[in-house]
Amino acid sequence: MTVYTSPVNGYRTQLQEGELSFPVSDLSASFSNDEIIVFATLEVPDTHTFALNHVWQDGPMNGNSLGMHDLSGSHLQSMGTLNLTSGQALASHGGDSNTVLKISHGVLNTVSWGIMMPLGFMAARYLKAVGPSTDPLWFYLHIALQLPGYIIGMAGGCNWPPPPPSTNLPASINLATWALGSYSFALDCFRYQDMHSIVVSALIFRPAKDHKYRYIWNRFHHGIGYTVLLLGFANIWIGFSILKPAMGWVIAYGVIFGAIVLSSVVLEVWKKLTRDGKTDAAQEVTIFVNEAGENTA
Repeated sequence: MTVYTSPVNGYRTQLQEGELSFPVSDLSASFSNDEIIVFATLEVPDTHTFALNHVWQDGPMNGNSLGMHDLSGSHLQSMGTLNLTSGQALASHGGDSNTVLKISHGVLNTVSWGIMMPLGFMAARYLKAVGPSTDPLWFYLHIALQLPGYIIGMAGGCNWPPPPPSTNLPASINLATWALGSYSFALDCFRYQDMHSIVVSALIFRPAKDHKYRYIWNRFHHGIGYTVLLLGFANIWIGFSILKPAMGWVIAYGVIFGAIVLSSVVLEVWKKLTRDGKTDAAQEVTIFVNEAGENTA
C-alpha cells in the first residue's frame, strides 16, 4: 500500500505526488476489516489554527493512476472538521449548499410529480365516474391536489442544483433528466394556464360545458396531463439513479408508486365495467321503450 501527499489545485486533478502547503511526515497506512487507516504527522503553521476542515474520498484505479471518485450518495457527505486541540473529529453530513439543494430538489419534485399530481389525476378520473352525485366534488378535489402539487413542483424546479464541473455519469442520463424535467415543467405551465392557474385563468380560458370548443379543450387538457404524468414518473426514477439516495427513500417511494399504479389499474377496470354496465342498461331501456311504442301503435 502506497501513501503519499498530493496538492489539489482544481478539478480533474491527476493526484500526482507532491508537497502540501504544510509539512507532513511519518506517513503510513493499514488495511483491516475492509477499512483503511492513514497515519500522518501534520505540522500546522503557528497561525492560531485550532480546527482543520478536511474531506476524504475513494475511487477506482486506472492502471497505476487513481480514477475519479463518484459524485453521488455518501461521496457528497465525506467531509468533517478536526479539532487540533482536543483531537476530536466532527463529521459533516450534507452541509454544503449543493447537497442541500439536491435533497430539497429531489424531495419537492417527488412529492409534486410523483404523488400529488397522480392523486389529482385519480380524483378527477375515478370520482367523476361514480356519477353526477360527485359533481363538483371531484373537480375541487382535483384542484386541491394538483394546484399545490404544481406550486411545489415550481419550488423544486427553482432550487435545481447546478451540475458539477465534471461527472462520471453518462451524459445521456444527465441530459435525459434535464430534458424530462424541463419538458414536464413547461407542459404543466401551459396546461395550468388553460385550467386553474391562480384560479382566475379557469374563469377566463376554461370553456363552459356546452361550449362548442369544450370537447377540444378536454382533449388538449387530458393529453397534456397524461404526458406530464408519464414524464414525471420517468424523471423521478432517473433522478434516483443520479442522486443515489439511501435505499430506504427509494423503497418508500417504490411502495407509494406501486400503490398508485395498482390502485389505478383496479379503478380503471372498475370504471370500464361500470361504464359498460350503464351503457348496456341504457340500451336495454331504449330497446324496451321502442318495442313498447311499436306494440302500442
